[in-house]
Amino acid sequence: MKKKIAAALAVTFALGVTSAFAANPFVDVPAKHWAYDAVSKLAQAGIVDGYGDGTFRGDKNITRYEMAQIVAKALAKEEKANAEQKALLNKLSAEFSEELDNLGVRVKKLEKTAPTVKISADSRIRGFENGSVDENGKLLNEAGKAATKTYTQQRFRLYVDGNVNDNVAFNGRLSAQNTNNTDVANGNNDPIYLDYGYFTFKNVANGADVLLGRQLLNLGYGLVSAPTGGYDSVKVAFGGDKVKALVGYGDISSKLGTYTASTYAWNGTANVTVPAYNTQAKNNKAGNSDIMVTTANITYTPSKSFQAIGSVYYSNTSKYAYEVYSLGAKAQLNKNFSLTGEYVTNEADLAANADDHAWNAQLGYKGANRAVPKSFGLFVNYKKYGADALDYTLTSIPVFEGINDQFTRNNGVKGLGYGVNYAFSKNFVTTVTYEDLESYNGKIDRPAFTYARAEFWF
Repeated sequence: MKKKIAAALAVTFALGVTSAFAANPFVDVPAKHWAYDAVSKLAQAGIVDGYGDGTFRGDKNITRYEMAQIVAKALAKEEKANAEQKALLNKLSAEFSEELDNLGVRVKKLEKTAPTVKISADSRIRGFENGSVDENGKLLNEAGKAATKTYTQQRFRLYVDGNVNDNVAFNGRLSAQNTNNTDVANGNNDPIYLDYGYFTFKNVANGADVLLGRQLLNLGYGLVSAPTGGYDSVKVAFGGDKVKALVGYGDISSKLGTYTASTYAWNGTANVTVPAYNTQAKNNKAGNSDIMVTTANITYTPSKSFQAIGSVYYSNTSKYAYEVYSLGAKAQLNKNFSLTGEYVTNEADLAANADDHAWNAQLGYKGANRAVPKSFGLFVNYKKYGADALDYTLTSIPVFEGINDQFTRNNGVKGLGYGVNYAFSKNFVTTVTYEDLESYNGKIDRPAFTYARAEFWF
């Protein structure tokens, strides 16, 4: 066995592995790792060339980087491999994909053998405390009132991504969610639906890509709209490394919702009407009709430590009063601290336009990384959102996901928010936020809002 491994390892030297590799920081591949046996089989088959002058010492430990060099050499002779040997190459390629990527092998070799369809998923459990209040700042969980103070939700999403050919790709996501209303209503289950599903036609003209189908609506840093699906549109993406643009046109009506209500018994004595969570926007008089909007994102990234984004969300429907423009920037102040800010103005002709501005700023320290267990982050933010500035049925600010309530739509909101996130293990991250808020003009206090979520990726 040692001779077989030694023959395979000697290829490392044939590839030009020098003393630099002996000192590299990558960990050794364990002696009993399956990759040794796989490489030995490929060496026996001649997929990995032996190095038979006897100068290599077979008892030398191997780093992952050196093993990736061996795999790279084998991939160069992939056409000589049979089905079983190609399966071994694919398995080795997946195991050492990061090292191969560093060697510049992945794009040329690995992607040719990768599956054409990738399936992944995520799930989230979240809870709200004081998640909904009326226009007077009163909790909506008392007899005769209209909603609930506390509830939990669980969501599951399935991703399907694949390449039709070298020039056409598909990205899709199915989503389902259930809600447990602990105060008033019975639990409910949302149907499984296509959150997004669109085709990307690459390099259609002068390097521009065309995206067609149900897509994400992602503008700026999330103040106008966070990455939510259900936007039936066509988009054009173009630009270079520093400046990129994404321009779209389509129908947003499927995401806006309408005023609907259900009636429940309050302790068996009184009827309570509970409006749907995603109620109609304040300035939406178009109802369920098609609501056409033009959107644009222009991103400027001059360096790794700074980025700016300008966005447009312009309605082409007269009864939908939103003509929103935003400008935001994010700076990495140093290794640990980042600062993000965004400003929005709604230039549509409104009945009352005193509250048509919104802005927020957030200072972050580190941040939980789902790939790095025990990583964590802290953040503090200040927000001031006018009631007429935004369509709050669209927005889903990462640090304030309960903003779409009657209080905010009628009065606007301002105040401080605090949060922490932590990666308990790989692909398991929790986030907790606390918001101390009042109305835009400061005259009405809102009960403190608490939000917690646990997210899983698999």
